[in-house]
Formats: sequence, structure tokens, C-alpha cells
Amino acid sequence: MDNVLVIVPTEREAAYMADSGGDVHICGVGMAECAAVVAALLARHKPDLALLAGIAGTCSDHFAIGDTVAVETETIADLGRRNPDGTFTPLFQKTYPATHIPEGFPIAQSHTVNCAGRNTGGGPTGTSSGTDSCEVVVENMEGAAFFAVCERFGVPAAEIRTISNRVGEPVTRENLDLAACSLAAALKKLLL
Repeated sequence: MDNVLVIVPTEREAAYMADSGGDVHICGVGMAECAAVVAALLARHKPDLALLAGIAGTCSDHFAIGDTVAVETETIADLGRRNPDGTFTPLFQKTYPATHIPEGFPIAQSHTVNCAGRNTGGGPTGTSSGTDSCEVVVENMEGAAFFAVCERFGVPAAEIRTISNRVGEPVTRENLDLAACSLAAALKKLLL
């Protein structure tokens, strides 16, 4: 596709993408910023494909820092209520499927969270922490909002994420830089 709109959450990620072959736009961190910026970008650019590219945490032992995955689905994980017994009841059950999945990357399920590092949605396994036993492989803070806006605009959407940390563990500057550099290489591979 010729008209691909590339969107990244932060300037740190964008800084590594100067020679990626695409026009990179920053959407900001979190669902609200992402939704507002992506809606404006889709209205202005009318792309054939919107691609969200960012870093993410993982709750899987299958991926290492710097590995890039193609996101197959996004679910908002932590909008809900904490019950008196400590369990979590999600109030938002919709899963957003990617309408385009880039080839050449492992495929992952993802949770969009309001607070990175917690994956508190009680995801598919019903756990309260999400880190104990988790079918969802990655967590981020923008993916579901991105897919929701693309769905409303009727624009095909894809998402790639590069692992920066294990969910619940601190994110180091070194790992952020490694993930951002790896993400830029993956993006370049997709666009050139």
C-alpha cells in the first residue's frame, strides 16, 4: 500500500525512525491522546492503512527485550471495578481485531491499560494481576483506542509493538533505547 499513515506514541520512538521510509506522526501516550490525534490524522490524511508502532511490556516468556510482534487483537483491560473479595470485574469486553496483520512477525494478543506495568484487567484467564497466568502477550496504553478510531473511520489498521520490559518490572533507559531502535528497524522492514 502506498498511503500508509505511521503513528507512534512518543518522541523517543519517533526519534529512531528518521530513515524508516514513512511519514511518522506522534499520537501521545494513553487512550485519550491517541484517540484524539488519530481521529484528526485519519480525517486529514485519509490513508489506505493506519499503522500504530510502539513499545510494549510483555507477560510472556516467549519474547525478549527488542523482539517485535504484530498485534492481532486489543482489549481494554483495566476499565472496571475491584470487587470486595479482591477480584476484578471488567466493564468493557470488546476486543478490537487488527484488520491488517503485517507478515514476518510473531502474532500477539494485547491488552490496552491505563497504567503501564499492571495488566490488571483479569484478562482471558480471569486472574486479578494478569502477570500470574496470562494468555495476553503484551500490554500497551494506546492500541484499543487506535483500533476503535480506525474502525469508526473505516480505515484498515495494523499494530506492531517491540518489547521493552516484562510486565510489572521496571523499564530501564537501556531497554527503552533497545526497544525503540528495534522498533525502527521493524518499521523500516515493513515500509521499504
